[in-house]
Amino acid sequence: MNDELELAIIGAGFAGLHMLYRAVGSKRNVRLFEAGSSVGGTWHWNRYPGARVDVESMAYCYAFSPELQQDWDWTERYSPQPELLRYANHVADRFGLREHIQLDTRIVTAVFDEDRHRWTLTTQTGERILARHCVLATGLLHAPKRVPIPGLDSYRGIQAYTSQWPQGIDLAGKRVVVIGTGSSGIQTISEVAKIASHLTVLQRTPSYVIPARNHVLDEDYLRQMKARYEELRRRQFESMGGFFPLAFLDDPHPKFNALDVSPEQRKAIYDANWAAGGLSFYTAFKDLLLDPAANETCADYVRSKIREAVNDPATADKLTPRYPILARRLCAGTGYYEVYNQANVDLVDVNASPIEGAVPEGLMVGGKLLACDVIIFATGFDALTGAIEKIDVRGRGGRTIKAHWAEGVSTYAGMMCAGFPNLMMMNGPSSPSAFWAPIQIAEYQAGWIERCLNHLARTGLDCIEARPECEAQWMQTVEQIAAPTLFAQVKSWYFGDNIPNKKHRMLVYLGGYAAYCAECEHGAADGYQNFELSAVESRAAVAV
Repeated sequence: MNDELELAIIGAGFAGLHMLYRAVGSKRNVRLFEAGSSVGGTWHWNRYPGARVDVESMAYCYAFSPELQQDWDWTERYSPQPELLRYANHVADRFGLREHIQLDTRIVTAVFDEDRHRWTLTTQTGERILARHCVLATGLLHAPKRVPIPGLDSYRGIQAYTSQWPQGIDLAGKRVVVIGTGSSGIQTISEVAKIASHLTVLQRTPSYVIPARNHVLDEDYLRQMKARYEELRRRQFESMGGFFPLAFLDDPHPKFNALDVSPEQRKAIYDANWAAGGLSFYTAFKDLLLDPAANETCADYVRSKIREAVNDPATADKLTPRYPILARRLCAGTGYYEVYNQANVDLVDVNASPIEGAVPEGLMVGGKLLACDVIIFATGFDALTGAIEKIDVRGRGGRTIKAHWAEGVSTYAGMMCAGFPNLMMMNGPSSPSAFWAPIQIAEYQAGWIERCLNHLARTGLDCIEARPECEAQWMQTVEQIAAPTLFAQVKSWYFGDNIPNKKHRMLVYLGGYAAYCAECEHGAADGYQNFELSAVESRAAVAV
C-alpha cells in the first residue's frame, strides 16, 4: 500500500479535473485515478460517429479561469468529440495536473475503516490506496445500459456500444442496425446513414428532435462572445437549466405563458426557437413543464415539423412522440428526420415487432431475420448511479452503497450519503447536473468540498458525513419540486425508469443553480449543521 493520500479522486472527466485543480492549488496530497487511457471522461469513451455536445461550446466549458476562456478558440457551435477531448487534455497540461493523474487504473472497491477514518481503494490489479477523503467524479452518464438479447453470443458480426466505442470500426458499405433513438442514437444514425449500404433503426420510444443548427464559429463571433463572457456566465447562472441559445443572450428568459399569447404570437415564438435550434424550446415559455395544455401547443408544433420532414406518413407517425415534450430529455440533431427519406434506411417499431433474439447472421425481429454486419447499441445509461455502483463502495458497518439505495436513491445535495463518511460525489444523484450545466455544477461542488476540507483541518476533525434526517429532507425537497411538473408524468431515466428493478425516484434537483447553491451553503452554515463531524481521537460525534 502506498503512502496515505489526503484526497483520492476517481474519474478524469471535467468534474474530476476541476476537483484536482482545486486540490493541487491547495497543495494537498492528492491523486486522481482514471480507468481510461486519457483524461476527458465521457469524451474519451463516447467516440461514436457524430458524437458532439448539445450545449453550445462557449457555455459548455470551464468558467473558473477567465484566461482559459479567452485563450481557447472553439471551432463549432456544438463541439465534436475530438475537440472536447483536446480541450480536456489542454486543461490537464495547462494547469500542471498530469503528474497527479494515474491513467488505466480502475477502482473496483472502496472500503471505509471506521477505526482509522480512512478509505482503502483497490484497483483492478490489486494495488491498494489509503486516503482520508474520496471524491467520486465518475460521471452522470457513463455506465451503459446493457440489452439482454438471447443468443447474442452467437452473432458473428460486430457489436458496439456508443458509450464505449471501439476504435477502428469501418461502417462504409455495411449493413448496420442501430438499437435506440435517444441522443447518442440520433447523432449516430445521421452519420451512419451517409455511409452504410443499409441502415435499420430499431426504435422503442421516439424522441423529440430539434435541428441543432450547428455551424463553424468565425473569428468575429468568437471575439464578440469572449468580450461578453462575464454576461454569458451571469445569464447562465440565472437560467433554468444553465443553457439557452446564445443568439438569445440579450434576452434569454421566457416572458410569457404559452396560453397567454395569441396563436399567432405563440407560433412566432416557436418559429424563432425552431430557427435557433438545439435545446431552445426549454426556454420558449414559462409554463411548458407545468401546464399540460401549454405543453401540448409546443408538442403539436414539433410534431407538425416531423410530418413536414418525413415523406412517408406511416414512418412519420412512428417517429412522432405522444408524451409531453421536454418531460424526457430533448434531443438536438442534424438532418435526423430527413434520414428516413433515404432508400437505404428503414425504421422498425420494436413495440410492434419485438427483438426476439440473435442468430449468427443478425437479429430475429418480429418473426423475421434482420441480417446485418454491425449492431450498434445506443441504449442509454444507468444514469447518475450506475458508474458509482460499479465500484464496491462500503461505508459504516460494511454497508454497500447499493444497499443504501436499494429502496430508492438517497443523497444529501447529490454530494454525500449518510453512513459513508468522507465520501463526496460530484454531479451525483439528486444534484442538478442532469438538468443544468454539469461543468458549472461541478465547479461549485469542488469549491464546496475544498471549503469543507479546510474546515475539518481548522477544527482538528477528520470525519464528516450527512445526517440521515438531512438527507431525507433533501430527497423530499427534490421530489416536492418535481411533483407538479410534467417530468413526474412520464417514465424516463430522470427517475431511473430505463433500468429494470431500479426504484422509481426523481434523480434530479430541478430548483436551479442559485437555489441549489443556497441550500448547500445553508447545510454548511454554523459549523456544518447538516452533518456529523468527528475525529479519530474522540471516537464520538462532535455536536454542531
